[in-house]
Amino acid sequence: MKYLVYLVYGGVQYNQEALYALMSFYKYHAGNNITVVLYTDDEAFFNSRLPQGVVYVGLSPETITEWKGASGFNHRLKIKALQDACTRFEGSILYCDTDTHFTQNAEYLFTTIAQGGIVFHKAEGALATGKGNVARKMRAFFVENQEFTIPSESQSLHITSALQVWNAGVIGFSTQYAHVLQKVLELTDAFCQKSDIFVLEQVAFNYYFQQLAVPVSAEKEVEHYWYFKEFRQVLAHFFQYHSSTPLNVLVAETDKILPYNLSEEKRAYKRMGFWQKQWTKLSKGAKWRITPYRL
Repeated sequence: MKYLVYLVYGGVQYNQEALYALMSFYKYHAGNNITVVLYTDDEAFFNSRLPQGVVYVGLSPETITEWKGASGFNHRLKIKALQDACTRFEGSILYCDTDTHFTQNAEYLFTTIAQGGIVFHKAEGALATGKGNVARKMRAFFVENQEFTIPSESQSLHITSALQVWNAGVIGFSTQYAHVLQKVLELTDAFCQKSDIFVLEQVAFNYYFQQLAVPVSAEKEVEHYWYFKEFRQVLAHFFQYHSSTPLNVLVAETDKILPYNLSEEKRAYKRMGFWQKQWTKLSKGAKWRITPYRL
């Protein structure tokens, strides 16, 4: 069996991200045999908008607090949700963050998973060479902290800057590897005892899942627009405009607001040097603007 899993909680902006993601899924997977599983604190929002057959797993405030753990780490819920999914389902699991959307059919990914493969979104390079503020913080953290102990391992674990990091906005694996998730959880907890960097679970997933298989990239099948939080205001406009549009019509409309296209100016600005950025702000009156779109 094949399962597409999302974890969505915290308010309407995240619900709309997940809804857009699912619209893209339905576009490329009509009549498929993939079961959609939603871990959510707002089943009513989705139940009134999505077709039958979606499996809902409710998240109470108490469950959310419990799954965040002693550190209150938000992304710990990802691990707990996947652990829970492995107790309910058997087969191939493809997890996607809500700020993703499908760009083509994902059958290749499910075939890879069924054959024992591991899927992540895309390779981001070694910890030693990562770019950006978060990558620098991660690198500094693992320079200072290279040895970790967890209950499931008899020996200390060593995390070095040579570890290859894959983006965990998409994670695919077979439920035969369910036991590994407990180690991922424990290692994440060990990280969180020493740091509050918000993507530490990604390193834990990479450390253990890369021991199972060389990861396969989902970059061709899924776009992960983590860099474009401003897309949420576009989604609010989109779903308000289409408040009465039937699902089958709405699916076809999603291409009008593709986040990669709308973020063109932002991505270009991020690539600029210091003085070019200053000139852009002076000449345009802003760093960048969302690419105009029509609904």
